[in-house]
Amino acid sequence: MTSESPLNYSANYYDGRSAKRRQVTATLSPSGLIVRSADGKTVQWPYASLRLSPGGFAGQPVQLEHEVREASGARAEILSVQNPKFLDALKEKYPDGLQGDWNLPRHKGKRRLLVFASLVLIPAILFGLWRFAIPALADRVAMRVPVSWEEKLTEKVLEIWGLDEQPAPDPKVQQTLDAIMQRLLDTVPDQSYSFKVYIMDSKTVNALALPAGTIVLFQGLINATKTPEELAGVLAHEIQHALKRHSTRGLVRQAATGMAITLMFGDVGEIFQGVVGVADELDSLRHSRSMEREADEGGMKMILAAGIDPEGMVRMFETLKKEEEKINKLLAAGGKSEEKAGEWMEFLSTHPAGKDRIARLRNIAGEGAGESGGTEIRPLLPKMDWTLMHRKIKNQTEKALEEKE
Repeated sequence: MTSESPLNYSANYYDGRSAKRRQVTATLSPSGLIVRSADGKTVQWPYASLRLSPGGFAGQPVQLEHEVREASGARAEILSVQNPKFLDALKEKYPDGLQGDWNLPRHKGKRRLLVFASLVLIPAILFGLWRFAIPALADRVAMRVPVSWEEKLTEKVLEIWGLDEQPAPDPKVQQTLDAIMQRLLDTVPDQSYSFKVYIMDSKTVNALALPAGTIVLFQGLINATKTPEELAGVLAHEIQHALKRHSTRGLVRQAATGMAITLMFGDVGEIFQGVVGVADELDSLRHSRSMEREADEGGMKMILAAGIDPEGMVRMFETLKKEEEKINKLLAAGGKSEEKAGEWMEFLSTHPAGKDRIARLRNIAGEGAGESGGTEIRPLLPKMDWTLMHRKIKNQTEKALEEKE
């Protein structure tokens, strides 16, 4: 490369297509800036076509942008000159080239204030809209979404998961699920959903509520229960998620956030999308925990209103807490232990089962019992052998052989 002089300056060049950096030499000339790469290729950028980005003062590199228009759209080439004296040299040698944004160094104070405002105030306003305004508006919209829309959405999810074509469960299992669900739903006769429970043949310890009253139980979770009261606690919890439209609210929030970002920024770049995605994921976790608290309270009150022993729901989360304590040991062991830990982690990631939650469930049970006026606790399926609900979960090889047969 050419050594630096009052006319020649070392710089880094970015083509606007990727983050790849190339070293070049920027040479001041009467008609424009000459950019010369290591292989000898030379291009000239007229001064009038250049834009000065924030920088170039207080010892910072000088950032120059040169717009290139192509059939696919415009892109900005960037030249970063490390020597901050570059602008002073240009002003001295070719003062006629200083036009428009080139006057930036003359107004450092105002420009710095403007840069500060753009970096601090605008993001703060956007964050306020994303954090508070959009979720509040989205929740209002979600509560007015027609049930028919939720049903169509759920049908699509079940189709993707293959649950729409799976055979009906064993009649005894179905009767058991129907009996528990009926006992719980008798406490909310005016609700507008036709609830249905699907069982997914998976070791995952999880349960979730889709829109329109559809609940998916993973066989791994059923196998973790010891009594019908424990499963009733899980189902009551998921019923509350459905009644409070938590899934629908989450979907509308995501859609509203995406729409707002598109309206404000247009076709955002990959990096910005990544930042927003991470932030949105963290915010979803926060809302998920808030919704979990709502489902806990509503689910425990439903259990009490149905005359079901509330200790079943508490015991289920105590079981999860014990498994949660084992996870660190399993993860530390590595290998197959990590795989085993992962089965529980999927549930615990959105159903945290710490001491605080168990204590809160007991408090809700105590307060709810007082509010219900002492509803009589009646046994749930007292004559049933609960081990009949525990099923062997087929691995992928066994499932593939069955499909061939």
